[in-house]
Amino acid sequence: MTTDTGGNAYPETVTFTSENCPALPRAYGCEGMTLLDYFAGQVIVSLAALPQYQAVDDCILAHASYSLAAAMVAEKRRRETT
Repeated sequence: MTTDTGGNAYPETVTFTSENCPALPRAYGCEGMTLLDYFAGQVIVSLAALPQYQAVDDCILAHASYSLAAAMVAEKRRRETT
């Protein structure tokens, strides 16, 4: 099953080269995080801040965060088509 990532959260592609970043020996491109990753990050921060989730295993929080993020991306797609 393929998960819709929602595309890039910050769609500007950044390319680092030795000209604009002398520490890099070769060109390196970065498209940033996906919208799914961004949503999951927002969810996990919110969950981790709640006292009832302080003792919950990190893997469970991560799984729950990505599940909720996937639902948000799906809802976003649904709203875009209506």
